[in-house]
Amino acid sequence: MRTLLNVIILLFFLQCASGFYKKERIYLSDNTAVYLIDEDAYPDDKELKKYIKPVKNFPDDAIKKISLVLTNLEVEKEGLFSKDIYPLVYPQQMEQLQDILKDILPNVPPKKRILIVQKFDPFRTVLSKDKRSTMLLWYDEDGYNIVFGEIHEDLLPDSFSSETNWLDIFPVSLKQNNPKQKILKKDFITFKQMGDFTHYNWIIFSDVNLEQVKLPVQKNQNKDTIEERLKKLKELYDKNLGNCSKYST
Repeated sequence: MRTLLNVIILLFFLQCASGFYKKERIYLSDNTAVYLIDEDAYPDDKELKKYIKPVKNFPDDAIKKISLVLTNLEVEKEGLFSKDIYPLVYPQQMEQLQDILKDILPNVPPKKRILIVQKFDPFRTVLSKDKRSTMLLWYDEDGYNIVFGEIHEDLLPDSFSSETNWLDIFPVSLKQNNPKQKILKKDFITFKQMGDFTHYNWIIFSDVNLEQVKLPVQKNQNKDTIEERLKKLKELYDKNLGNCSKYST
């Protein structure tokens, strides 16, 4: 049943965003994939294209600016019982992307947007799981454009497989918000405005925006974060396990 539903959803997206599936993969590792999409191929909606500027080459200091902004933003995600706030991109996650972008950004052909698919476990414990984020990235006369599709979505195994194909993704929507996630507003970014519609997963920032505010290189984590609680839980588990072994001998 779940597989049939996925096929129906996939067919719907194929009709609405066929240009997205013309993406060309240029990089693949165990946890990151990078694709190029021609700006004429996606979006293929003529009305939507009226609101999007032509793609330009990235500035020389693009990686520094992108890293600085992404690691100083937060996202509000709606769970089953509450709304929680997380880093938009974790510092360790950004470190992985930096090394990849150093090779890719200087060699991006003209009129291409970059699609990044990344799986990442921010907590790295026996109790945590990989999460996936997807984003479209390009530069135009308005500045840096980054549109997020998924943000820290749990990767669940397929019903008929013990493994997850983390490269099977839906298109990053340029005309719809994900109602269960919202990037929190900061002075150094703006959200894409298309008529009366505001896209809260599409951020734009420029050199002028960044000059108006001094950003820390790396954001300090709260003292009692989920990551730290999970680590403490594992430490207590290991400690109790060691005590049990001592008394059983």
